[in-house]
Amino acid sequence: MTSAERSRAYTSEYIRFDQNVFPAREKPAAAPAQRSVPLGTFQRIQAFFLLLLCGFVLIGLIGVNAFSSKLQYDINTLNRSVLSIERAVQNLEVEIQTATSIATVEAKARSMGMVYPTFQEMVYLDGCGGVQGDFALALCESAYE
Repeated sequence: MTSAERSRAYTSEYIRFDQNVFPAREKPAAAPAQRSVPLGTFQRIQAFFLLLLCGFVLIGLIGVNAFSSKLQYDINTLNRSVLSIERAVQNLEVEIQTATSIATVEAKARSMGMVYPTFQEMVYLDGCGGVQGDFALALCESAYE
């Protein structure tokens, strides 16, 4: 016998004896309604001040949040300006390195009329003569000899 046939036989048995197949569940008896006791004057004042205190706390939290947002905005603005200044410093460092390179200095010297010395214009200092105290004086003496 299939499960459908068993179910039909089961329900037909109840119908034959005039019984409800699915008996209704009884609702639990509801608890009697309790009347609320009105608040006294002191409790009303307490509730009002508690509500007022909660309001001030929430307004304070909103104020602190706004202040911290303003500070964060200022920090972000300063960070952006620091980054732009760092980029300017890096650009200046690159300009300094290119301006002080040997090729740049040589090109500027040539544009100002400087040339490499010839063999006759070169001055050699020999190490056998001892150390002189004034290098500029020694250079002048060897140049005018």
